[in-house]
Amino acid sequence: MKKGQEEVESKENDEEEEGVEEVNDLSGRPVLLLKKDSEQFNNADMGLAHTVHKIVKGGIQRVEGNRVYLRVAKENLTEEELYKLIAYLDRKIAAPNNLYFDQFLYEDGQLSFRISNPSLTMQKPTKVDSASGIAQAVYKRRKDIQTLAGVRVDETGIGSGEDVVPVERSQRDQLFIPILAVSAMTICALLSVLASTIIRRRRDSNKKMLPILPQTIGQDDKIYAELCRQKAETIPHSVAVIEGSGQRSKHSSTSSFHENETFGASNGSDMDIGTGHVLLAFLQKHLENPDEINKQWESVKEYEASEEVAQCKVAKREENGGKNFDGGTLPYDESRVQLHENDLAELSDGKGYINASMIFDSNPEQPAYIAAQTPLEQTASQFWQMIWEQGIGLIVNLCDKGDNYFKYWPEEGVKLFGCFEAHLVSEHIWSEHYVIRSLYLKNTATQETRTVTQFHFTSWAAGGVPASNKALLEFRRKVNKSYRGRASPVLVHCTNGSGRTGTYIMIDMTAKRINKGVKELNIAASLEHLRDQRMKMVENEQQFKCVFSCIADEISLLLKGIQH
Repeated sequence: MKKGQEEVESKENDEEEEGVEEVNDLSGRPVLLLKKDSEQFNNADMGLAHTVHKIVKGGIQRVEGNRVYLRVAKENLTEEELYKLIAYLDRKIAAPNNLYFDQFLYEDGQLSFRISNPSLTMQKPTKVDSASGIAQAVYKRRKDIQTLAGVRVDETGIGSGEDVVPVERSQRDQLFIPILAVSAMTICALLSVLASTIIRRRRDSNKKMLPILPQTIGQDDKIYAELCRQKAETIPHSVAVIEGSGQRSKHSSTSSFHENETFGASNGSDMDIGTGHVLLAFLQKHLENPDEINKQWESVKEYEASEEVAQCKVAKREENGGKNFDGGTLPYDESRVQLHENDLAELSDGKGYINASMIFDSNPEQPAYIAAQTPLEQTASQFWQMIWEQGIGLIVNLCDKGDNYFKYWPEEGVKLFGCFEAHLVSEHIWSEHYVIRSLYLKNTATQETRTVTQFHFTSWAAGGVPASNKALLEFRRKVNKSYRGRASPVLVHCTNGSGRTGTYIMIDMTAKRINKGVKELNIAASLEHLRDQRMKMVENEQQFKCVFSCIADEISLLLKGIQH
């Protein structure tokens, strides 16, 4: 017995001499490392600089492995500089990797923040999946950070406060220029040798080919044309396009390529060229013959969801009457967005009601959009609560310059909406048709922060169509480029949340289906699908026709990209 106790005490003394360091991984679970081993844990800098590491007997240091810090050259950053820096980190590092950065802490020239993954079940792998990787990503972008936010980053690493493990330092860059110079000289030498070899071989081959050139001039084009003609005759392309009347019309298009070959890979589209031409011909046929579109519109203009689905009991409650724009467009009980009732929001009088609807496309588990009315002054705090609870990062605002609506964002500085504090970080007027705003949102009850981007299209009057199809499609591409990698729905709103909102969602939804390589189009059925989830989506024939023309323009652009 005595011997066993001596062995245990000896083991404990050995551990005490080596020192133990506790480190949290990205998911928050503690990991124990020996101090001598911690130099190699997520720390590419250790051992490169002339640093003396002392191991203190019995010393224990706790490093938060789910926090990343960055040390800046300037001791006291202004509030505006902090907002710009945080917005840059969220836009360039957090969003592309499906991560959230929150619990920001700034003290003595050190900014630290917590890393969390909002959806651990996502099938899409992240590019950066560790705290050290994020620290390295921040350090690699230090020049962009200094240009855009005016802040110079000298060091990044894991942890917060004094308990940190550096990953990257500016001292490591001292060898960069000499190494770059040597590498450049080596590459130049190799290129010179390669160029001289190629020139010598071409000169020799030209000498050999000169006697037969007169016999082949003009023949290669004829041979190529004949090969293409023969191949086109053997590979027919036919695509059935389902029209709104339910009848099928068959069109054929010949091409020198296989039907299932993907032409749009270069621009992110899986639409093949044969299908593109057939779909474009179908749309142009309807646009050139207004009676065709009118016939389809007449078949769907009165369409409503089934009586079982189209229940609006919550929206029609007396206490919710003042929360609707005009009472003409209400969310169905089955698809409405429900706000959570808790101590952070005053929802006791409305049972978590807001005039907004979930819109699903192909995935029944994940809404692709939230269609909503523009918030009223008395519902602005609930609007921001919905954005917070649904994890929304992108807002598409379709209110026209001439609309009379409440601006739920600060035109400058900061504005408080209930327990949510909205900061305007930047506002860019990209054209006469749309504006892009970057907002910094803070939950004052929990001190958590997020960034939200608002895309505001300002040239679309209520009940009408966009001033320019080209401008709207360009606007849509910017929205989708910013959306990549996000798992949350896109919030789309106009004054009543139906006419312009439904038209935009229908254009975007149809264009995405075409990009995925669908072979059929049924605009009327797509409208019925939207109206099963929110009433009065696409208000009139003019807006219905706008869907046809915008999709035709989008396919034309895709075909040009494929052909080039």
